[in-house]
Amino acid sequence: GRLLNWDELDEEEKKRKPKWKKIERSESWVYPLFLPEYRQNLDIQDEIILIESIGDSLALYEEGYKNHLVTFGLEISPAIMSFLLAGDYKKIILASNNDSSKEVNRGKIAAIKNLIKLSSVFPTEMIDIKLPTLNDFGEMRERGESFLSWAEGKPLDKSEILTTIEENRDKFNDQKLGKFLKKHE
Repeated sequence: GRLLNWDELDEEEKKRKPKWKKIERSESWVYPLFLPEYRQNLDIQDEIILIESIGDSLALYEEGYKNHLVTFGLEISPAIMSFLLAGDYKKIILASNNDSSKEVNRGKIAAIKNLIKLSSVFPTEMIDIKLPTLNDFGEMRERGESFLSWAEGKPLDKSEILTTIEENRDKFNDQKLGKFLKKHE
């Protein structure tokens, strides 16, 4: 469920009340796979987009993108990883929130962490990071941003990924990062 008047709350109320309410543990969810039309569409797609929230899912769905899964946070769950391994996708797009207006872009760092995680089982060329042009897809939709421009835009390149890793080294698991960097030097 979602708190409908979230945008009207002051900062103190936002700290006390959740924007989204999930019942049960979401790490076993592959959402919104339960929708038959969605599942049929996903089965014929060559690419899949991984996003953070149901709000992103709703915005993408309304824009005609029915090839995404919600991670319910910043990390890819074992259930989603299993689903990806069972699929036949040519491209996995990591599109966590774009927190570029904040001191630390947690969404970008999370996308790179997920790239590192996925690259242990998928070829790196198969994985792109394409953050929303605004904070998230819901905000893009609200402000009339072009989803086509986002889709056709360039993903983060190798130098930007490596620069982000270097600037935020303390936020990465040294063992996983070392293996990743060794493979991609």
